[in-house]
Amino acid sequence: ALIIVESIRVSIRAKNYRQNIREYNAALAFASMVAELKAPPGTCPYCFHIHGQIYHMVSSLSSNERNRPGYGQLYISDSREARNRRMENNQDCLRSVT
Repeated sequence: ALIIVESIRVSIRAKNYRQNIREYNAALAFASMVAELKAPPGTCPYCFHIHGQIYHMVSSLSSNERNRPGYGQLYISDSREARNRRMENNQDCLRSVT
């Protein structure tokens, strides 16, 4: 079992996933979050805190001619088309993983 775990850890797909984990998260996300960030003074590690309420803004199920489909709109599209759209915005991700 240890040999299998080691082969997964060093595989090209695993390395790519670790290096681009934020892009994979963005590519497969159903929604996004927007926030006004204020970095703390000094060099301490940054921790993201959410205070107050979180509001959800939902877009229409279909995109218009000016805007490309994104987030929830991709989940009702043809699966190949949705994958192509996700890959356009996240070019460092491997197609075989998305």
